[in-house]
Amino acid sequence: MVYLDQKHWISYNPDGTYEEWNAQAVKIMSEKGKRQFQTISSYFTIPYNTTSFKRIVIICPDNSRIPVDIEKNSRVTIEHNQMKKNIYNPNQKILRVSIPQLNIGDVLYTELKDIFSKVRTPDTWGDYIGMESVHPIIHKTFEICAPVERPLERIVIKNEIMGTISFSKTTNDSHIIYQWIVQNVPQAFPEPDMPPMYSQIQRLLVSTVKDWEDISRWYWQLCKAPIQETTPEMRETVQGLIKDTQLPMDKIKKIFFWVSQQIRYLGLTVEKEAPGYEPHPVNMTFERRAGVCRDKAALLVSMLRLAGFKAYPVLIMNGPKKDPEVPQPFFNHAISCVLTDDGDYILMDATDENTRELFPTYLNDQSYLVARPDGDHLRLSPVAKADENLMIIQTKGQLNEHGHLSAKCQLRFEGINDNAYRGYFSRIPFEERKTFLEKLVKNIAPAAQLTDFSVSPQNMQKTDQPLTITIHFNTPDIRIQEKDTIMLPVFQVGTQVGIVRHLIGKMGLKKRKYPLKTHYACGVKEHLDLDLGDSVGQLIRAPGFSPVDNQGITYDRSMSVSGKRLTGSYVFRLEKPEYSTDEYQDLLNSLEIIEQNNKKMPIFGPVSTFTTNAKDEWYASCTPDAIVLSETVHYDIKNKNQWTEIRDIRIKVLTYAGIKRFSDIQIPYQPSWENVHIKNARVMRKDGVTKINPDEMNTMDAPWAGDAPRYLAAKTLVVSFPGVEIGSVIDCSYIRNITYQPFFSNMMISPIRPRQQLAEYPVQSINSCFRYRVPVEQKIVKFSFPCDMRINFKRHPAGIGDLYESDYPVIKTHQLLHDKILTHSYMAEKMLPIRSEQYLPPWYSFNPLVTATSETWQNFAQHLHARMVLASLVRDKANKKAGQLTQDLESSLEKITAIRNYVAENIRLIPIEIDNIDIRYLSDADKTLDDGYGHAMDRAILLYAMLQYVGLSPDIVLVSSATSHKIFQEALKQYPSFQWCQDILIKTVINHQPIYLNDTDQYAVIGVTGYRGRIGIVLPDGNLEEIVPQNEALESNLKVHYTIDLKANGSAIITQASAYFGMDHAAFHKKIAEMPPEKRTRYHQQLMATLSQASEMYAPYHTHINTYPAKEQFSVTVDSYAVKDRNYVYLEIPGFSQGLAGVRKDSRTHPLYRPFYSRKDVVVSILAPENCHCIISPKKKTFVFSADSKIESQPMSASNNQFLIRQHVDIGPLLIGASHYDLFLDAHNWLSHMKSRMVLFDIQK
Repeated sequence: MVYLDQKHWISYNPDGTYEEWNAQAVKIMSEKGKRQFQTISSYFTIPYNTTSFKRIVIICPDNSRIPVDIEKNSRVTIEHNQMKKNIYNPNQKILRVSIPQLNIGDVLYTELKDIFSKVRTPDTWGDYIGMESVHPIIHKTFEICAPVERPLERIVIKNEIMGTISFSKTTNDSHIIYQWIVQNVPQAFPEPDMPPMYSQIQRLLVSTVKDWEDISRWYWQLCKAPIQETTPEMRETVQGLIKDTQLPMDKIKKIFFWVSQQIRYLGLTVEKEAPGYEPHPVNMTFERRAGVCRDKAALLVSMLRLAGFKAYPVLIMNGPKKDPEVPQPFFNHAISCVLTDDGDYILMDATDENTRELFPTYLNDQSYLVARPDGDHLRLSPVAKADENLMIIQTKGQLNEHGHLSAKCQLRFEGINDNAYRGYFSRIPFEERKTFLEKLVKNIAPAAQLTDFSVSPQNMQKTDQPLTITIHFNTPDIRIQEKDTIMLPVFQVGTQVGIVRHLIGKMGLKKRKYPLKTHYACGVKEHLDLDLGDSVGQLIRAPGFSPVDNQGITYDRSMSVSGKRLTGSYVFRLEKPEYSTDEYQDLLNSLEIIEQNNKKMPIFGPVSTFTTNAKDEWYASCTPDAIVLSETVHYDIKNKNQWTEIRDIRIKVLTYAGIKRFSDIQIPYQPSWENVHIKNARVMRKDGVTKINPDEMNTMDAPWAGDAPRYLAAKTLVVSFPGVEIGSVIDCSYIRNITYQPFFSNMMISPIRPRQQLAEYPVQSINSCFRYRVPVEQKIVKFSFPCDMRINFKRHPAGIGDLYESDYPVIKTHQLLHDKILTHSYMAEKMLPIRSEQYLPPWYSFNPLVTATSETWQNFAQHLHARMVLASLVRDKANKKAGQLTQDLESSLEKITAIRNYVAENIRLIPIEIDNIDIRYLSDADKTLDDGYGHAMDRAILLYAMLQYVGLSPDIVLVSSATSHKIFQEALKQYPSFQWCQDILIKTVINHQPIYLNDTDQYAVIGVTGYRGRIGIVLPDGNLEEIVPQNEALESNLKVHYTIDLKANGSAIITQASAYFGMDHAAFHKKIAEMPPEKRTRYHQQLMATLSQASEMYAPYHTHINTYPAKEQFSVTVDSYAVKDRNYVYLEIPGFSQGLAGVRKDSRTHPLYRPFYSRKDVVVSILAPENCHCIISPKKKTFVFSADSKIESQPMSASNNQFLIRQHVDIGPLLIGASHYDLFLDAHNWLSHMKSRMVLFDIQK
């Protein structure tokens, strides 16, 4: 897209209130630009400002104009993203307007008006205006109308692009007019891990504030009254904390950690004066034990003052530095400080509940302003050195004569590492900690098994102790050996854990325009002591390493073998939180050296043939974070369409992670056919009971609500429990009234997400399952219904799939008939939790539950089909459009393609879950066409109508979340529920082959489907069928061929050629088609970097996306691709899979379920110099998991200096029982072992 013209006008008053107009004309140049502007938004906060679009017009290429009906296409919703930050402010709003009929080549003209009738900082005004964009700007006018009594005091243009800006200033009796005209500004291209784009582009900063002291004084006045709202209880708490403490710093720390750990980060109630800045009264934060950053900062200041310290609140900018020349009150975080006797500030951030630092590393090198009565100037926070943010790792191990490794590794986390990992470990239960460490050891060494571990401190809130983890692990033969040669991969733990590991993996660009933002100076320091025993023979070659030492990076690695002992050390430090473009080049050069060093390993001769001789509670064993003391779920059924669900639950919190997991409940609901009411909500602590007041409950809009004004917005009721502590009991009762559903069913089924890893978590919802991830003391499920109503009930003690892992529990039953109402009751007691494992099968398949349903698929299919067909009959405009699209087309396939592409390009999909659609109010085909958007059912209705008009006979197919495995097919067939339905497709048949529509866009080949292997429900008969592509050639697959021309010195010319099929083709086609030239160049650089950081272009990057399959090819040269060590040359084969998704543990309690297809073919051809002889290479290996799932690694041909090998991965949806997990684990271990991809040549002289 291109900004053709923009007019931005602001008029402010002496008190800082102002009016703003923004008119712009944007030309849509691509499909991506069209999608971006199909919905436009404006944010506002009540009662501070209002916003409104005054005019929206689409100007077509023929100069015709289509006015947009703003009232019809707009909606105001609550800003949803704040929920991710644990903030629930109903006054943060978004105005969204849907733009129908927008096409490539159109110009979109909009006029937006904002009125700011209340300001955060009285009698001041300032602004930031971007004068460069990620899209080209042809012309832009920015004008400020200022009162003469309050002119702009500061005006600064940053990063000016010479020749693109002109400025003028005029004055009359009452106003000063400042005007900037911007012309012909080229687009800016974002780079990975750069500072925020808005801080790097050409921009204008203006302000009426003369100096930063004014803002400092304002914020002090804003905070003064709330800080002074102390209570006797607060004084008593402060005195209790410091009574036995003498040193001032120790007193500060005790108060700091109390606020940090005892006050939960949570935003609910609304400020009165300055949103985002004004803290609540400190007594309120203290009593409710909850608040956001400014509330916690104010409370800390107040308590420090009660202890006699000179404490002040502080505004800090967590992001780009503020401009010292232009004072503006725009900050995004609040912290605290203490003024020392030396005149220095001790900065503190109590926001993080798990920090062991007063001031975290992530706030280093950032602008801050201390709020003081006499004012203060802008300052910059200090930067912690890399040595303060290290991972310190000590590993000691031994190899037996078979090459098996036993090792003990201690990891000490310091600085930002402690902060990040402590926070993560505090939120996850014991089982997930174990899973994390099991995955870590598998990354450290192939096929490694975690045998023991300890985490210190056990209580993550004991911040006086550094986080230390000790792991013990074993691994089978780590050697790579062939006849008389043994290569020994020497593992580095520090490359697999720690903050620095994440930072160095993001440097694919060869050159940068903008700085690289790493945020922290950090590193790793590692020592290895390995007893080789009789695992290897005489040392032949010990690798040498090249150190790096400059201002930006320090790297040193050493390795030595003495007798039977190998020792090594590894130090790596990123010394700066930000690297300039010049420093980035040095950094890349350093990483190339490190990459080459990491490939090196010692080579040994053969081994000599001579050898020598919970406490007492029933649930204590599972170390849970909480326990469900009691739960009752009651389905009060009036008829098959209406019922009430009542849930009473009491949860006892046992750990800090339990506090984080259960301190709020989010209840989504659809007002179209249900409402939710909180009957009772309270927290019972040792010191009393806290009932939840309305301030702790908020209703939020669904993220899509503003994009689709014709649909009634879905909601989420958020209930937050303040003051929850270990030992608290959360007691909650709520009622859900269902006023309409197609039929009654209590089945709870979560849709399959792409590469979904975590199973659903039903403890937060009304359900009929008897087992969660926490133990359940007792649960009762009741169904009350008229005795003449037919409902199919069934108990499943071992889950519907009988996948329960051991002796299944007893579910007691009871029936009662009273006044023609029949009640079925089911009860289970003392249910141990499921293990915390990823890739779990659907919850219903392996957990005890009761199913109840009142309908058959046949009846529901007929009902839904009738409603959809009825909606498709209002189709005059749809018929006309279908005729226009196909008038010159002859074949059915061409017509299908034209209609599919039109709907994909012009009817925006609203992401409403199928089971959240009220089928009573489906839109007719013409309505969806006019509005330019629709949920999946409405888009399907439009497709159905248009296809029928052109002479085709489409069918409607509901897509279920069941794959073709017998267990899931039977569950779907026997227990109907609207929740099974994940999507809806339109099916046509051409030459006896199915074509499914509505799940692909214009980039996919017709006949491809994203739901291969799923079970569909065909309307109107309700029959089940497996969804498949039109033919086998349209199945998803990626074929990659690497050709490596290897030189004797280790350099290589590498060609990578890829072919994309099926949905892989669609995704690649879309990515490349929408990629502008500059981004394509950078993408090419990143591809080259995946082969080696030292890659240089040898042949250009070529793609062919308008053919099938899509193709991609490029060639690089790499100076030291292979390691050359005297008469040896060795390299790791590129592109091979190095593990399997789903393997994180050495054993499983529950089945492993992968509901997706994974298919990839890699062929690698290596041509070495003629005097090279291949002495080590991967061997043939095959793993078969099922009839349609296998992995093959097979050398295809080899000679002394030529080698060809293929790896074929073809895995369909898999359900693997815990007892058969070993085979899948073996395959993962083989793929991850270096011997599966290592080739060693001997250079013959």
